[in-house]
Amino acid sequence: TTGIAGLSLAVSGITSAAFSPDNGTIALAGRDGRLQLRNAESGADKGVRNLGTALSAVRFAPDGRSVAVAAEGGEILLLDLAKEREIWRRKIHDSPIAGLAFSPDGRYLLSASTSGNIEVTSVLSGSSVQRLPVGGLPIRDAIYSPDGRYISVMQGEGRSNLVRVLEVGNGRERLSVAAAVASFSVNGKYLLVASGGHTPTLFDIASGDELRRFARYPVQILAGAYAESGQFVATVDSEGQGQMLDTKDGRSVAQAGGPRVPARYAAFSSDVARFVVIDGEGRATLHRFEGKP
Repeated sequence: TTGIAGLSLAVSGITSAAFSPDNGTIALAGRDGRLQLRNAESGADKGVRNLGTALSAVRFAPDGRSVAVAAEGGEILLLDLAKEREIWRRKIHDSPIAGLAFSPDGRYLLSASTSGNIEVTSVLSGSSVQRLPVGGLPIRDAIYSPDGRYISVMQGEGRSNLVRVLEVGNGRERLSVAAAVASFSVNGKYLLVASGGHTPTLFDIASGDELRRFARYPVQILAGAYAESGQFVATVDSEGQGQMLDTKDGRSVAQAGGPRVPARYAAFSSDVARFVVIDGEGRATLHRFEGKP
């Protein structure tokens, strides 16, 4: 199935994007300090907040009532969307923040700095709960598993990429693979990565075993995500093209994407029916898998 060509959401300066938990809203963070909210179906404007500092990452809380935004200078802001107020603002890192993630219960906010530190912060107070020095390659992103047991850290520089799975709490490493991109299955048991940057691959986290290796992509994979059903995985490559694969046999069941662009960032809705691509100029485009299985 082929998807719609794409809907422009912003013409420049966007650094990060995130879908709300109900998939109804897209948040766009910009270098100009603006946080834009858009309708995830039509792209219509739902409000703009000028936060006064260049932004590098954005994530919705699990209940959708608040959103966390990271500034390039290492600061994090937590915003109440309904009341349009700032809940707290803290200087967490001394280097740019590459990724944000809420714990599944919404109690903690994980932030990953490019210099190699992961900080776990209390959402209620904004105070630090835990710091995990990761070391090695610069961090590109970090995410929680849906069951809250693991953190996946994506590190990379140039063509060198590494995905590590750490236990929440003690930081013990459970899996390490030379790969880019990481996404947990809904039950938290499996991990989707891009082995060598080009090959979608599924791993069992408990055993570390490779379960399935899909066909190699001709260009590098930029982002990946598991569908809520677990039946499909979706990917976006470095040219902004999306593909949905059946996890059982690896066949492609849907594609989406507009003109090929040098994509820098991509984010999926939780049902993987839609995704946003941000290119090298910070232009953001919304795509949809039409007739998704």
